[in-house]
Amino acid sequence: MSRAVIIGRERARREICLSACLPPMIELALLLPIAAIGFVVWSRKRARLDALLLGAALDRVRRDTGREIGLMAGGKPAAPAMAGRGAAFVLWLAADGALRVERLRDARAASARADALTAAGCAARSGELVLSEWEPLELAGAGLARAARELLGDQ
Repeated sequence: MSRAVIIGRERARREICLSACLPPMIELALLLPIAAIGFVVWSRKRARLDALLLGAALDRVRRDTGREIGLMAGGKPAAPAMAGRGAAFVLWLAADGALRVERLRDARAASARADALTAAGCAARSGELVLSEWEPLELAGAGLARAARELLGDQ
């Protein structure tokens, strides 16, 4: 077989392979922006749901204890939507008699913050913040309500 025939066959095989692979690659390239938009929409939806569950948990503590409860973020008052996404909380009794809660990323940071508040003379508790869309709304933040009862029981 001549070299020209071998080169021709190789080129034809590459062209066939390219023509077979190109349409799925084009489809994938067209689907990537749609997937990115879906991710952004889903992230925003989860953030709204998280804020709703946190608000329900704070309302539950307010009803259970009869005290005002304030949500803090970075040492400043915050709305549930602006409190960040964390799996732990610190709850303390402020000087004005109101409960304050701060959401933190992990249990280690929450425990350290609670220890610092206790050293400063504030009664504080830390715990895990469970806000699950799979649980009934009445159970949102059950650990937060339990910590509030313990904190007020110590006073």
